[in-house]
Amino acid sequence: ALAALGKLDEKSVNHVHEIAGLLQDTDVNVKRAAVKTLEQLGEYSRAYIPEIMKLLTEPRLGFAAADALGQWDEAVEIHIPEITALLEHPDWSVKSIGIYTLGLLGESSKANIPQIIRLLKEPILYSSAASALGKWGEAAAEYIPELTALLKGADTYSREGALMTLGNLGQFAKGHIPEIVKLLTDPAMGYSAARALSKIDGVPGETITEIKLLLSDDRPGVRMVALEAMILLNALSEEDVPVLVEMLGNRETGYVAAGALGGLGKAVEDYLDEIADLLEDDDPSVNFASVMTLGELGEPANPYTGRILKTLTRDRVWIEPYTVFEALSKIGTADIDWFKELILWTQKFPSQANSARWYAHMTAGGDPDIETLLKWLAAPGENRPEKAAFSEIKEALTVLKQLWGYTDGPRYTPVRDDLADLIADLASAPAAKWTKKDLEMLKSHISDLKSAYPNDAMVIENIIGSIEKTHWSIIMGKAWGIHAAFWFVLIFLYPRSTIIQAIFFWNPYLRKMMGLGY
Repeated sequence: ALAALGKLDEKSVNHVHEIAGLLQDTDVNVKRAAVKTLEQLGEYSRAYIPEIMKLLTEPRLGFAAADALGQWDEAVEIHIPEITALLEHPDWSVKSIGIYTLGLLGESSKANIPQIIRLLKEPILYSSAASALGKWGEAAAEYIPELTALLKGADTYSREGALMTLGNLGQFAKGHIPEIVKLLTDPAMGYSAARALSKIDGVPGETITEIKLLLSDDRPGVRMVALEAMILLNALSEEDVPVLVEMLGNRETGYVAAGALGGLGKAVEDYLDEIADLLEDDDPSVNFASVMTLGELGEPANPYTGRILKTLTRDRVWIEPYTVFEALSKIGTADIDWFKELILWTQKFPSQANSARWYAHMTAGGDPDIETLLKWLAAPGENRPEKAAFSEIKEALTVLKQLWGYTDGPRYTPVRDDLADLIADLASAPAAKWTKKDLEMLKSHISDLKSAYPNDAMVIENIIGSIEKTHWSIIMGKAWGIHAAFWFVLIFLYPRSTIIQAIFFWNPYLRKMMGLGY
């Protein structure tokens, strides 16, 4: 409601005093909403700047109060000494609010820049200080010599803060790109240097070339930083693919290289065999990077899905199943062969069953067999046989028969345990109205179950026995019915038909044969 008032402008003027009164409310959420509303009312609420100023020392409200004060610029200028005093506050969160507020006030508070630069050495505050300095833009650019001097110092926080500031100053720091590039090889500053470069538009081509050379550096850490910089600068191209594939095979650089290769799309397709070969590497982290890359490449990696699945079936497995399933979902393929791995996953991590079902559903593209398996096996407790229609039961047993064929070996014993119980439950469900034409399918399940799951096999054997008994009962019933109908017709026609009399009474041979039959 308060937010709506803030959008009414002049119509809300009569309520400004009431809204300002809510700044004294005991509920912090109400106070925050009141500050936001006063901010939206702009000029109509500037009289309440002193009240909002008081909120700067409240950690949960200070940043909202700073945002409101930031729009009034000149009107807040007289309060800058009070805001500057917050930089000496014993609570670091209040100090951070003071830094943030001064940054928002721009030209009005630029005299505080030297003081903020000194805060770059503070472990908790250097990030806030760098952000505020970036907002002063050209005014802060005058102090770039001081910032570059900090890059050469020994204090880690000062160097980190100076790099962040140069990045935040963007074009104003363009002349200092060489100093930033040198720090790409610094173990402590490399990633910060990469991020700073990415914020400066128009990094020269010769600088890009210099960074590319670092992709072949002997130090894996330097190669990773260089690659990060190339990614952030959007400077990777087809000619970089060979060195990226090489980095993919290194446990320290593989993860970053995987993301980079995935972003190059078609340029990587000629290297798919080489990338897939890394699935058999002895280093699990290299396997992981290969799976990630193939997943990011999508449909072109379809021929390698079988090899991706095999990463889950080795004696030593480091890759989590969700990594493989996520990759498969991006490639866009699913079949019953890999569904068994998904079932193993849901058994090991029941809380992740919904994620597993999502990956399978997205990957299967509506395949009816996979959807059936999802319904009965990947959602334990949600679908029970007693609630199923007969058509659903038959469909499920047909697909479960296929899955059984893919679950041979001790690794899949837990899957078969579930399958055996489910097959028996479905076969004996109340809605199951089995007939003779279903015998072949039921017997095929007995063949699967008999050796390892005799109790479940017996359930189906009893069902088959009942079907066969019912079948013969029907045949006998039909035979007696036909017999009775024959005698009824004969007795009815005998006195009325000489032909019937001749055939059945005057023919001694037929009488003898019928007598023998009885």
